[in-house]
This record gives sequence, structure tokens and C-alpha cells, in this order.
Amino acid sequence: MAAPRVDAFLLQLDELWDHDWESLASILRGVSHDEAGWAAPCYADAADSEPSPPQAGSIWWHLHHIAICKRVYTAQIAAQPEPDALLAAPSFEEEHARLQTIHDAQRQAIAALSDEDLDREVPGSGSLASFLATTLRHDIWHAGQIALVRRLYRAASDKTS
Repeated sequence: MAAPRVDAFLLQLDELWDHDWESLASILRGVSHDEAGWAAPCYADAADSEPSPPQAGSIWWHLHHIAICKRVYTAQIAAQPEPDALLAAPSFEEEHARLQTIHDAQRQAIAALSDEDLDREVPGSGSLASFLATTLRHDIWHAGQIALVRRLYRAASDKTS
């Protein structure tokens, strides 16, 4: 059964996730372990809102936060109970790999929808279509923040070299 509205969300999700430019994959390309754990001084007093995350404001923190959110989004898309808390992975590389797996599960949940499902109400979010649009914006918002962290890291590294 054709689902052009669902297909449009999948196309956007794929573009925002792994397009060569302006995507989460493109901004994460080449991130080193040191870079992933670094946070700008303005985050020194930031309270962590996630269970056991890396330093708030770091690239690793952003990936962990996105992973937590995508697990919750996937449950809401599939109309399932919210999952248990997700602890940070022991390394940035493992966090990155886990995020890919969680993203793939979110994509599969969206692909299983019909266009009619997009009209279903999601508590506190309006329609499922509106909710999906928000999840897409959330991914790209964090991609932009990661891009900024990378610039700040390079600038800080240049000053200490």
C-alpha cells in the first residue's frame, strides 16, 4: 500500500541523518575521542539531565541525549510504553554505534506506518505527523550544536598549541 506522507518523512529522516552535507553523519565524520568528550567552559556548571551522561555539552553528551530521545520517539511512534533509562555507553565510539542502531529502529517504526496513522493523536504533541516533524527538527538541532562544539574545540586547541 502506497504511503506518500510516510515516505516523505522517511526521505527527510534519511537526508537529515546521512546526507553528505548538513547531516548528523557529516558533522560526526572524523570526531576524535578527545574531541567527543570536550565541553566548552560555558558548560562547566551545567546540570546533567540524563542518567550518567558524559560531560554536559560535549559531542558525546549530544549523541547520548539523541539516543535517549530516539528510543522514546520510537516507542511513541509504535504506541508502546516508554523504555527504561539508557545509561551512557562506555566509549564515544560505542555510543555512536548504539545511536545508529537506535536510529535504525526509529526508521523501521516509521516505515511500518500508514498515511492514516499519521493522523493519530500523540499525547502532548498533536498528530503523529506533527510529532514526527518535531523529531526531525530535534536531530538537526543537535547536529548544529555538535558543529558548534567542534568549532569551539578547534579554537580552544589552537590557543593551547
